[in-house]
Amino acid sequence: MKILQVVQRFYPSVGGTQNVVLNLSQELVKKGHQVTVVTTNSMNNKDVRGFSTARSFTFKSNLSKLPEHEKINGIDVYRFAPIWQFWSYLINFKMFWFIWKNAKKYDVIHTYCYMFSEPDIVALTNIFKKVPYILSAHDIIASAGGLAGFLKKIYDLTIGKIVLRRAMVLTALTEANKNEYLNLGNFKNIQILPPGMYCEKFQNRIELIRKNLQEISRLKTKINNPKHTVLFVGRLLKYKGAQYIIEAIPEIISKFPETKFIFIGEDQGYKKSLVSIAQIKNVEKYCVFTGKISDQELYEYYSISDIFVLPSATEGFGIVALEATLSGMSPILANQGGLKYVLSDIGGININIESNIPKQISKSVIELINNKNKLNILNLQNKIKQKFDWQNIVNQTEKIYQETIK
Repeated sequence: MKILQVVQRFYPSVGGTQNVVLNLSQELVKKGHQVTVVTTNSMNNKDVRGFSTARSFTFKSNLSKLPEHEKINGIDVYRFAPIWQFWSYLINFKMFWFIWKNAKKYDVIHTYCYMFSEPDIVALTNIFKKVPYILSAHDIIASAGGLAGFLKKIYDLTIGKIVLRRAMVLTALTEANKNEYLNLGNFKNIQILPPGMYCEKFQNRIELIRKNLQEISRLKTKINNPKHTVLFVGRLLKYKGAQYIIEAIPEIISKFPETKFIFIGEDQGYKKSLVSIAQIKNVEKYCVFTGKISDQELYEYYSISDIFVLPSATEGFGIVALEATLSGMSPILANQGGLKYVLSDIGGININIESNIPKQISKSVIELINNKNKLNILNLQNKIKQKFDWQNIVNQTEKIYQETIK
């Protein structure tokens, strides 16, 4: 098949959707398909002139100097420079013209996200060119509050309605994500398609890091050699729930004072509040905020941590929870959104976000420190390999493509 992937940002830009499109495209190429990725040369939500979700206004674009066309692991990649940004929407006439001219060269188009210009371009092209497309909105389709919520309601009733209705297939990460589609219409063409993982490759990398005793010793020394390590991975935003972990620390350290709490993730405006909570609770010395770090550094922290906590209220999927479990950590997760389905499919300790969250976290962490074998981690890891290995996900995707073009 000739497959066109249309996505706002792509490798080397970092993010969940970027990783999905890269890995999926690579695996499809290995199976003999011709894959083209059409994207922008934007690397993040701060490098395009205009209003963004990251800051009030960006006065000057600072786009990457990546080539307009290149081959990456057999994938044809075309990048087009956006001229303006409004919220998550990048205005990109060159991308529109390329897709309009070339759409009929492809058997199927797969586009990503919602309330983004890229799927809108694909939907408009479909009206005239009739090339079938698949939409993977991921968690972007979820409801929101404030200005974002107001803009989304307008979009839902106008362009969004067209984008969703014209798609041959809508893919959802989880049942929760499927329900988000159904809140916008009685769609019959929704299929569950979670992101994949290179499970064996990932575990081998973690084991290799653990064998580097000098590097492990350096990292442990850097955080003052704790006896127990609790890890959080996610952007520092209120809904991610890091504040609940900090509020749980006094109870935990009263029983296990040699415990450190590592918070990994880019500050998106909430770190100051988290530090303030830690100071009020007098637990600042037990907290480590790393900021945004490289994959290698993240894997190093995975390799030395014992317990993973993610009390996020609206996680689209939470692949970091799977990574943490594959690393050998015991997962404590909010029984909400995409994490709810990770808990039901894989297992772990659940947090009811309608109840006292810090109390639940402290109780669960204490229980796991007292009994490291409370969860059968090996069993959880086997479930991840069976359900989320990339080979299985690629086969499911390929089947969707084939059914779409029949």
